[in-house]
Amino acid sequence: MNSPSSPIAATSVLPNFTCSLPEIKYPLLSIPIATGGRLSKLALRATTFVREAYARDLSILLEACHENHVPVVISSAGGNGEDDAVDMFLEMIRSTIRLHHYRSMKVVAVKANVSKALVQQNRLNGMITSCGAAPPLQEQDVNDARLIVAQMGPEPIQKAMMEHPDFDVLVVGRSYDPARFILFCALRGFTDLRVNYHM
Repeated sequence: MNSPSSPIAATSVLPNFTCSLPEIKYPLLSIPIATGGRLSKLALRATTFVREAYARDLSILLEACHENHVPVVISSAGGNGEDDAVDMFLEMIRSTIRLHHYRSMKVVAVKANVSKALVQQNRLNGMITSCGAAPPLQEQDVNDARLIVAQMGPEPIQKAMMEHPDFDVLVVGRSYDPARFILFCALRGFTDLRVNYHM
């Protein structure tokens, strides 16, 4: 895969990546953070890295998109993947495009926040079960949560790609780490997700 997949704002790989831009033929996939700590960041309404660090690496990724028409996929935006983090990335992307006078780009977002009302309704309908030895979800648990963010698999992201095949940048909320590799296969024509999970 001739593209970086290291965390945005956490690596020195991206600056060195510019030398290979003309040779890139495959989608450029990246994830803001692929290690632990995301749940604490979600609880604290904090991103994993500062905005300036994200903006620095985004400018490099967007240069590749502008110059070479390489699609950029960013998953678990901000590390915590909540809707506000997705919106922050959308704003930074649009600001960078304006600042550098890049061509018009199609930017698509897939968000992960889930309404408390939906969770409460599904709980009452018996559609929510505990994982392992965890106690059953209670109404107060839902009410006390700052917000609820789902961890999506590759399916919602693939749906967005199918609906917007001409996207330039795809910004995704909280998602399963391997989803970006599964979707790389999907973008190359492998539509059977069962096969993609094993590639």
